[in-house]
Amino acid sequence: MQYCLQEVRRSNFYANLVHQIQDKPDQIFSNLTATGVVPMVVYGIGSIQYSYAAKFQLSLALLLREVEGINIHKEITICCDDMTVTPSEEKAIKAYGCRLLLMSNDGRFRWTVDKSNYTLFFLPFTRPEVLGDLLEMNWCPSRLEKMMILGTSLTFMAEDLDEFVSCSTNGGRPKMTVKKLSYVRDRLRYIWGIKGHTRELEIEDCGLSSSVDKSESYNPEEMFEDLCWQVFDVDGVKDMNTLLPSTEICFKWVDSDMSYPYRMDEDDAEELLKLQEDMKITIMELRESEYYRKLCDQLEEDHLLKREVSRRLGSEEKMEMVIYALGDLEYYFNSHYQLALALLLREEVDMLKIGEIQVFDPMLTPADANVIRSFGCNVLSVNEFARRRVEKPTLFFLPFAWFSLVANLLEANWSPSQLENLIILGTSLHRWGRTCPDVVTLEETETEKLLSNDRLRYIRTIRDWSVEFIIDDGHQWRPFQNICWVFINLHSGIDLNSLLPGFPTISKIQVDHGRAELVCDYIRFEFLDVGFKRSATGLWHSYYKDMECF
Repeated sequence: MQYCLQEVRRSNFYANLVHQIQDKPDQIFSNLTATGVVPMVVYGIGSIQYSYAAKFQLSLALLLREVEGINIHKEITICCDDMTVTPSEEKAIKAYGCRLLLMSNDGRFRWTVDKSNYTLFFLPFTRPEVLGDLLEMNWCPSRLEKMMILGTSLTFMAEDLDEFVSCSTNGGRPKMTVKKLSYVRDRLRYIWGIKGHTRELEIEDCGLSSSVDKSESYNPEEMFEDLCWQVFDVDGVKDMNTLLPSTEICFKWVDSDMSYPYRMDEDDAEELLKLQEDMKITIMELRESEYYRKLCDQLEEDHLLKREVSRRLGSEEKMEMVIYALGDLEYYFNSHYQLALALLLREEVDMLKIGEIQVFDPMLTPADANVIRSFGCNVLSVNEFARRRVEKPTLFFLPFAWFSLVANLLEANWSPSQLENLIILGTSLHRWGRTCPDVVTLEETETEKLLSNDRLRYIRTIRDWSVEFIIDDGHQWRPFQNICWVFINLHSGIDLNSLLPGFPTISKIQVDHGRAELVCDYIRFEFLDVGFKRSATGLWHSYYKDMECF
């Protein structure tokens, strides 16, 4: 953090931002200075434990407290969800005089503005649907006019909805032109509705000097280049709902009590019934299959495998199973079999002691989520990006997870005691070493190459301490190709960080910036057709290209 604070303080961007606030207060900052101390709320910076991009954004928020011209309250509120914050992050955030606010675990941003005072929202990597939540919570002139946002342009976000809205020529209320209104499109309605009443002010280059070294191919200041100031002027608007595109012809909810993003419409309800029947058939097929028989025989007869499992479970009554990268049940038959395997392991393999099953994939549809729940599993609404820290034995089923997600899981548990708590049912760590060269050349951009090499170093460091059991080496059933049991055995005193290959700081900053942008952008693929949506799954499954690996 000290390095990032220093870099931001001496950056050209920060100098321009301070100059803009102090030398041009009449542009949009005069109201802030007239209201006394201004509370600042930060959302969407990411993990400061694992990401330099998050550290840089938090550094900017902290330095804003020092700028004369906007009297920011010294105690900044950092909003995050309780599934992604770590104890180390919580301690660091509080050490810098900030207040940590744990939001609901459905990933929604429910913050109501105080009508008596301005509030500054710093939203650097906030996804459009989260910003839509914030606007909905404050959808009245008295609250919107007390908001100032430092973040990505709302006008740019609103463009994603243009082709789905029809505006009448006589000035009537605009209407949505799609039959099925998704969660993201519904949230974007608020951004689209307010765009004509938004005043944006770019942070322009004032020609000020900077002490930042610009000889590198990447400059950390690039992560601030999309930020701009935004305020709302809705004076004269009597009914705010007239700004929103009407959804009267789009759908009818059949489960209005269910929260987004998994609320179903009539089509989803029909699909749910079909998926439930498909899953029942799939479970029966898998139960009678040669593959499942071999898996059960292995768990019963392989003494080394049994020893690895029992050594971890010990006296534990139940073990949690976490499934990442399952895929979309509506469009992938492989996903049916993989979910069926998880259910059979829970119901029929007592040795594993599986209790709760938690599932996440960003491409799950409302029908997917509800069929998974109907079989007694919990569907997560918050994307952990596989950074689940475990303090007790946990089974991770990673059927379609690319190496970057596996590396995230390893990094989040980068100590001997925590890594030994991992039981992975997924691709061999050694396979990633064979299929992925030391310098990855498949990706199109330099950032993607750096990202791959950064993630692979965790796998290459730990793979020689892994013990793996192939379930069926000769079986070519596609849903379970290359799936094996993976355990990691380490000496308690080993220093893993000393074994981890070095990675240049500037490259790490560039990688983290690129990953943060992917987090913001992947959700936009929801607008595309089903065929393209399938390939878009690779944004979370991280470069879903080498299909032979699945």
